[in-house]
Amino acid sequence: MFCPKCGSNVPAGSRFCPKCGEPTPQQPGMPGQPGMPGQPGMPGIGYPEYYPPQKPGGNKNLPIIIGAVVAVVAVVLFLVFVVFKPFGGGGTSPEGVAKEYIEAQIRGDVDKIISLNSSDIRSAYAERSFDGDEDEMRDYLEDMYDSSVDYLDDMYGDDWTFEVEVEDVDEYDEDEVENIADDLESMYDEKIDFEGAAEVEVSLKILDSDGDEQEDSSATVYLIKQNGKWYTLSF
Repeated sequence: MFCPKCGSNVPAGSRFCPKCGEPTPQQPGMPGQPGMPGQPGMPGIGYPEYYPPQKPGGNKNLPIIIGAVVAVVAVVLFLVFVVFKPFGGGGTSPEGVAKEYIEAQIRGDVDKIISLNSSDIRSAYAERSFDGDEDEMRDYLEDMYDSSVDYLDDMYGDDWTFEVEVEDVDEYDEDEVENIADDLESMYDEKIDFEGAAEVEVSLKILDSDGDEQEDSSATVYLIKQNGKWYTLSF
């Protein structure tokens, strides 16, 4: 059996491709590009409105101090949540993350796709396939998804749209979670800790520029739960 994303040989019975981590086509999925139908081959403080009146003998510089503190806090929050994004990614429900993931694939939103994978999976995938170089991993994904979006533009015109719906959610029991953990450890040669796993069946419709339905496909999205948040297992 060969991986539908990268074309690598996949041992019989494996849930994921040992090269790129793509789930094997044992479950129904969209043919061609990852999440893309029909294409064979390749393989995301305000300042206080007023200051309280000063008491006699109070610090006359207090408004300036407060303003400076608030400004510093605003800068720190910007750096934390916009630049570094240490807590970004994932989601609170498997169905929500699965839908976001398929939508990001169709749009070619690589930043969103990466954010929907946990830092453990992202690092392990980059280490296995790109010698740990996450920039190279990003470049590879951007090239791949740019090609997919170009293909859809060529097929359906620049104004095509899509609809994604969650059809079914199956949260795994303890034994199934252990099986996923074993598969991931075998694939990445390291143990990845998580407390839950699930699979979500998602349907996808592609509409052309006239609003006519052109494709009606389905996919299975695999997810794990880490520290209360859900993440996908595929790029």
